[in-house]
Amino acid sequence: GVAGAAEAAEDVSPFSPCFRGLAAPKRVAASRHLDLSREVEPVVITGLVDGSWRVPEDLLQGEGGVRVDVWPLDGGPCPRKLDNGTMVSPALVPVAADRVLPLLRRDPRARGYHAYVRHLDLARRPALRAALPLSRLLAVAGARVRSANLWLGDGAVRSATHWDAHDNLLLQLAGRKTFLLLPPEAADRLGLRAFRYDSYVLGDAAKAAVGRGDDAANIFDRHARTGSAVENHGTFDAFDASSRGAPPAAFARARLATVGPGEALFVPALWSHAVASEPETGGGAAGLNLAVNLWFVQACASHEAAVALRPGWAAAHYSHAADLRAAGRPADAVAAYRRALDVAPAMFDAAHNLASALLEAGDDEGAAAQYERAHALRPRPEETRCLVNLGVLRKRQGRLDDAAAAARAALDLDDGDAKAWSLLGNVRALQDRAADADGCLARATALAASPRERANAANSHGVVLELLGRRRGRGEPRDAAKRG
Repeated sequence: GVAGAAEAAEDVSPFSPCFRGLAAPKRVAASRHLDLSREVEPVVITGLVDGSWRVPEDLLQGEGGVRVDVWPLDGGPCPRKLDNGTMVSPALVPVAADRVLPLLRRDPRARGYHAYVRHLDLARRPALRAALPLSRLLAVAGARVRSANLWLGDGAVRSATHWDAHDNLLLQLAGRKTFLLLPPEAADRLGLRAFRYDSYVLGDAAKAAVGRGDDAANIFDRHARTGSAVENHGTFDAFDASSRGAPPAAFARARLATVGPGEALFVPALWSHAVASEPETGGGAAGLNLAVNLWFVQACASHEAAVALRPGWAAAHYSHAADLRAAGRPADAVAAYRRALDVAPAMFDAAHNLASALLEAGDDEGAAAQYERAHALRPRPEETRCLVNLGVLRKRQGRLDDAAAAARAALDLDDGDAKAWSLLGNVRALQDRAADADGCLARATALAASPRERANAANSHGVVLELLGRRRGRGEPRDAAKRG
């Protein structure tokens, strides 16, 4: 287990004065016996990196284009939260890999904007992952790592207060990060709400300047809708210097943690946090801030502690259920999703995922009924997944007419739904209606949004075309192609 006394945090802090004097998290040295599985408070871990490791100058070489987040100097915490419920995220600009480090090392004030490589998925970049000293970090996280991500910036961006659904282990490799860590019982003080998700939009000239690593002042003149609602943020601004006085009782377990190179911070799921970065001041990494984080599932201890403290927090029950599913405990996930829906009966994602958990737990008819209930919460063209999943279940049960009816209902809402066309095509093939299947699967292949979906639809289509070819070779008539 984790042991060690909490230490006092430095009095100098980028956060509101009301948080000065907070204790730092416990500190513990890394070892092969270190176990975070029952830990429910933040922990700083030392000794995870060999002291001889240095940031290589060719860190990103061979990685092709790298997405760089671009953010205004006066933008405040990132993302920016507006009073009208809009959250504005950085503009995304592709930059050649060999230009990223020089770009980040330039003084942001001279450059005219902040720059940040955020959430770079290391699973898709094996050479970059191999160049980083992650073996001890991965050993501490254990077998249930959900993702590993690189965070590389100019050391000047401040991350706005938010919470994450998974346990988080962040390893600092260059520069420093200071975290304000707020426990689940403080959530009511944070103004948690859904935000409309916008992003800054850059003109072609500004994009080209950033791509070259050039200066580009006054380039953030507008933002536009880029995604669905974001629900893990609140209106609370941890950096607001006007907020003074002793922390309220809900912040009693709040912590301030600063981690430098070779140190890691464990942030339990559902602990809200804001982050301020500082660049490295010397050596080969001067001007940079580099970290790697792992989102992972330990033993759901952090979720259990959070829902015990705040049983009326629907998102906490929902996150707990998701990690129970990931841990192979579908029956427990069913109970957690039901608790989320008890608090928030209209929570569509909980209703949909409850059906999937019921399916994993072996309750086919309960899952089918739940897919129908979930669909009734959001019967809109952008949400056909309940109907498609119901159709997949009925196809697996051999109830082909019911499967086809579910697929047709999805297509009545959205005629461009590739998954619904693929489902209907496969059902028609099983019903020995090969020509109908041909037409449906051709539509699915053309509409598929991802390479995997396209490959699956094309594979099914190939089987059907082969069947049709054999029939024509035997002189059998083709059935008339029709949607229904």
